Amino acid sequence: MSETKTEEMVEVQVTQSFQLQRLIDLLVNVFEMGSSSWYNGIQQINYSDQYPKDFFEQFEKGTRAYEALKHGLGITVRVDNPEDDCRQISKIIDKEGMIRAINVMAVLHKKHFEDFINENDDADTSDVFGQLIVYNELIFG
Repeated sequence: MSETKTEEMVEVQVTQSFQLQRLIDLLVNVFEMGSSSWYNGIQQINYSDQYPKDFFEQFEKGTRAYEALKHGLGITVRVDNPEDDCRQISKIIDKEGMIRAINVMAVLHKKHFEDFINENDDADTSDVFGQLIVYNELIFG
């Protein structure tokens, strides 16, 4: 009887670089399409002394949250609380959270990360990314 040798697999981690704007763009489906059952809307922009509320009046109302993220500010959103009968809670989306979420996606949700890197992302990719930002894990679907 002959033995069949299996090929040993080697995993390599590769550093990917992309603009912050790509992460902000990934939130479009969460914010605008309403495809996420767990997401309930933007509660507020967390203004700063450097970028006060008046600064954002130059932008269209529907784009202010994106501009806030581009300028390094956080935004507070309303989301379902899965630990309390899905009552709403407030969570912050900011640059640090987006970077943490994309790193988790790269390790634990490789298909979605590959779709993002290959610019083949869709509503599902956005949904996973959004949940990773606010919950630190994939809870809904």
